Amino acid sequence: SVYYAATDVVILRFMIEVCWAPMLAAFSVPLDQSDDEIVTALCLEGFRYAIHVTSVMSMKTHRDAFVTSLAKFTSLHSPADIKQKNVDAIK
Repeated sequence: SVYYAATDVVILRFMIEVCWAPMLAAFSVPLDQSDDEIVTALCLEGFRYAIHVTSVMSMKTHRDAFVTSLAKFTSLHSPADIKQKNVDAIK
């Protein structure tokens, strides 16, 4: 098969529009269910990059969905339940 390199950044917008919801689930579910430091770090890195890309591409709704989901993982609404992964989410 032939590989075609993308030369237009607008293609990224279409790719994000298609896969942002599965990406959000892929970052949120493991972060919620696991206390493993590696899993937490990878999920938070995914959030960081997703927020960055959606911000650069001016995709406000998508960006807000990622930011809101990340904010829920800070557990600032219930300080008694804060774990290390919640502190990492705050950072």
